[in-house]
Amino acid sequence: AVECYRKGVEERDEVSLCNLGFCYNNGKGVDKNVKEAASLYSRAANKGYAVAMFNLAFCYRKGEGVKKDKKKAVQLYSQAADKGYARAICNLGWCYECGKGVKADEETAIELYKKAADLGNVVAMDNLKNRGIDYTPCPKQEQQEQEEE
Repeated sequence: AVECYRKGVEERDEVSLCNLGFCYNNGKGVDKNVKEAASLYSRAANKGYAVAMFNLAFCYRKGEGVKKDKKKAVQLYSQAADKGYARAICNLGWCYECGKGVKADEETAIELYKKAADLGNVVAMDNLKNRGIDYTPCPKQEQQEQEEE
């Protein structure tokens, strides 16, 4: 798989860039190299790939391969969230819940968790449940129908 990703990287394919970054980040088929992983994620994120933005945000949040920067992590989670990436929406909610990189804001956190839950994110559903919030996710199709009424 690594060779296929490398070929895609040569062609500047953002999915290949991100997947090869994952391989380097986790030592899958290559020696683990978190700096190379972050670099590949960054290249893919610059092409607008939400998964890469999410992965790079995680690197900044943890300081893996890049200098730890929680505000940069929030910025990247926000960009990926704007593209509708449920995992990024959920993690952005966590940042607001805990005040990591942003001022803590429980209301915003809950709204983000609901949005991620509506997209099927199980972690967001659990986060709501753990706060005693009984929330039934509204699938996108139902949301559109409600908005049209």
